[in-house]
Amino acid sequence: MMKICLILIIIIKLVYSVQYNKLCTFSFGTCNWSIGRRWHITSLDNGDKVLIADAESKEDKRIGFTDAIMSSWLQLSSLCSFDVRLTFQYSIQNENDLIEIYIIEKNRTRMISIGQWKDTVNINNSLEYNDPIWQQGNVTFKAAEEFRIDIEIRHLPNKKNNPSVWFGIDDILIENCPI
Repeated sequence: MMKICLILIIIIKLVYSVQYNKLCTFSFGTCNWSIGRRWHITSLDNGDKVLIADAESKEDKRIGFTDAIMSSWLQLSSLCSFDVRLTFQYSIQNENDLIEIYIIEKNRTRMISIGQWKDTVNINNSLEYNDPIWQQGNVTFKAAEEFRIDIEIRHLPNKKNNPSVWFGIDDILIENCPI
């Protein structure tokens, strides 16, 4: 009986020590995130599906807006000291706009910012924004045993009146016990 209990404990520890990976790709429909009203899935010219948000009206462009997508509650193993790595692809079409990522711990009422990402400056000063520039974002942080990730976008109007307001997100990967 003692050997059986010992074997069960070892199996449980092995299962909980396996690296946790949660991939969210809109092309394959593997995302179960809550999305705000400005977000929708669209196909790019190459057939890849991504999540995008844009200004819905002239008023949005003029005064700005904030919108977000949020993961479901995620549970981690304490064997890795709750270290988490988040990587994602993103595109922002307006130089003043940004993406900010927060973690929300289940037993707390506060959101903790873990980083901000901005647009890559268009060095050619071209007014053509037909092809979005996709960038890689990544951040490593400590999380509680149970938490959510909130990815927030902010359109901040500027005096240049750039007509393009466009955010894209894809290939979100959440890793527990990152190597």
